[in-house]
Amino acid sequence: MPAGLLRARPFTVYAIDLYGASIGASIGTALAPNIQIEERLTWIERPEQLAPLTSISSAATRDAWNPVKHRALATLRGGEAVGVAWIATGGFTEQQLGLRYLLADDEAWLFAAAVRSDCRRQGVYGRLLGEAIRRLTAEGYRRLLMGVAIGNRPSLRAHERVGAQAVGRVFAARSLGVTVCRGQGTVSTPAGRRLSVGRQVTLCVGDRA
Repeated sequence: MPAGLLRARPFTVYAIDLYGASIGASIGTALAPNIQIEERLTWIERPEQLAPLTSISSAATRDAWNPVKHRALATLRGGEAVGVAWIATGGFTEQQLGLRYLLADDEAWLFAAAVRSDCRRQGVYGRLLGEAIRRLTAEGYRRLLMGVAIGNRPSLRAHERVGAQAVGRVFAARSLGVTVCRGQGTVSTPAGRRLSVGRQVTLCVGDRA
């Protein structure tokens, strides 16, 4: 079967308890002594602010941006974006796999993140993640959830530093418009089935499971 006709991905769902997160380790990550820059971390609040994100996020992600339910927290240096974290609330649809994640009212889903290649190893993502935790906590959110591909050790280490804990696992595959999905742990379909097949599969993650 041609690779383009089949998409498959196993991943682990992690949760960060926002009230107990070790954000000091992330926000306090220092820049190298020889790097003198000013950073500004901000929510993208208007469509015209999306332009700097072109080089570090896909067109599909930017097109789906919403200032309430599908937000972007960006790290800016001199007007240029060097990092971004995309966060959904209420729920999130992953089109490529045909998955719809349902969340509790006080949970958020970190569905994408990127750091510009020439700015890596400078603590950009650690500070960005710490700021996301701080802002979401201030807004009343209790948990931040995310899916980390099995074998992605850099992402796992970054999230474990702030207390991320595995709460479930998902294997999903999509071919010819049909998704097959199996969830484990606190991940299931609304009907409680662990194996689901359909044009789109709805998954309860976190406290909705």
